[in-house]
Amino acid sequence: MKSHNENAKRVSSPTMREGYLGVVRVGSSGRILTVALSLGRATDTLHAALLALMFCLPVFAQNHDHEYAPLHEKPFEFKDFTYKTLEGQSINLRELAAGKKLVLVHFFAAWCHNSNFDVTTVKALHEQFKDSGLAVIGICEYSKPDEVRKYLNKHQPAYPVVIESQKEKDRRKSSHYAYRTAAKDVRLWGTPFNVLLAVDEFSASGEVVTGKALVAFGELEKADVEKFLKERLQPVSAK
Repeated sequence: MKSHNENAKRVSSPTMREGYLGVVRVGSSGRILTVALSLGRATDTLHAALLALMFCLPVFAQNHDHEYAPLHEKPFEFKDFTYKTLEGQSINLRELAAGKKLVLVHFFAAWCHNSNFDVTTVKALHEQFKDSGLAVIGICEYSKPDEVRKYLNKHQPAYPVVIESQKEKDRRKSSHYAYRTAAKDVRLWGTPFNVLLAVDEFSASGEVVTGKALVAFGELEKADVEKFLKERLQPVSAK
């Protein structure tokens, strides 16, 4: 499974005429860890490749680690949106927030293993607090329709899931990338990216709904978010 956390790439250098092999590990934080081998002769490529693979085995073994992140407040403009579900239904942020106290906007990629971990927590929070004033919406990024369908069939989220982008080359054009940049998230792909919005701070109208939000640069820490939501959301009175 392709991951935004650890991407191993084989690269060559045109500046070294006799040959060069490098294995580059890109961490989700944007940190680049490199194992590189300089070759005296091109005929040594196979030997070097095997040696490089030996160095990289720990990298591949770590591809399924969790990536938890705390919520913290960031000042940036979050805008109203209308995106469509896989079935073509339009979902608008302001309409979704009507009558709610908080909205959790869960940006994810269907192929990202951390997103596939985080959805369990997001589903649990939605189920626990949906009747107490929490709305949840998933926004899928950089994923093909068949990948989205596989994700939905696997996890069966009860909250709406919409699609903003389908191609990885559109990363820098997405609102997801713009918000992450504004919030100073330095991860490469940056999924999952969770944004918690207070509805009582929404503007009455206009494109920008709020000028600040609580964000998590990774998987939600369930216990901490539960504690926060219990403090902010009054339980529904038993009838």
